[in-house]
Order: sequence, then C-alpha cells, then structure tokens
Amino acid sequence: MTTLSRHKIFLTGLTVAIVAFAFAGRPALKKIFAKDFYIGVALNYDQVAGKDAAALALVKEQFNSITPENALKWERVHPKPDEYNFAPVDQFVALGEKNKMFMVGHVLVWHSQTPPWVFEDGAGKPANREV
Repeated sequence: MTTLSRHKIFLTGLTVAIVAFAFAGRPALKKIFAKDFYIGVALNYDQVAGKDAAALALVKEQFNSITPENALKWERVHPKPDEYNFAPVDQFVALGEKNKMFMVGHVLVWHSQTPPWVFEDGAGKPANREV
C-alpha cells in the first residue's frame, strides 16, 4: 500500500468520524420539521423487503413519508395479461403502516416500464384495439 493510499484511507475515516460526531445527538429531520412538512424518500424493493438493513434503519430514523421507486409500475404489478403481483406493494404498505409513515404513490405508467404485452399481440406484432 502506498503512502498516498494510506492518506486517502485515513482522510476518509477522519471525514466519516467528523460527520458522525457533528450529527450525534441531533434530532432526526422528520422531528425537526414535524410541524412543517413530511420528509420523504423513495424506496427500492430491497429496502422495503428488509434486505438493505442499513438503508432501512436510516429511513426509519430520518423519514416520515415514503414512496415506492418501482413497485407500483405497470410492469411489476401487471406483467402479463392474466397475471398480477401485489406482494411488493403490500410489503411497502405494511412497512409504512408499521412505522406510521405517510405513503405516496408513484408513477404508475412510465414509457420505459410498460410491459411488452401492452403493445404486442403475443406473436410480436403490434397490438390491435382488442388487445
């Protein structure tokens, strides 16, 4: 390891320690602004499912409003004509209710996240009006 690398590691650690010390004991953003407005964050599925524990802990500590990044988008909820998947949305709502968070929906139809079956007939041809 070079001297420069050791210095970078030391400075990074020092910066993290200074930031942690500066904010230690201060109230969370959601508490500071509780009488003014919600402090919100968008959550991905790993956070909602508890797979990213560090991010989820930060969310619970600092935020009082959540919105799903992609869980409500058409391709996730209704990926095939006769298939629906509400499990990720249910987990999102359960997380919000459990933590008394204000929940906000997100873009339901997005040009790059609409399932192919909406535009194609099943044989790869453009869908007609009936489809």
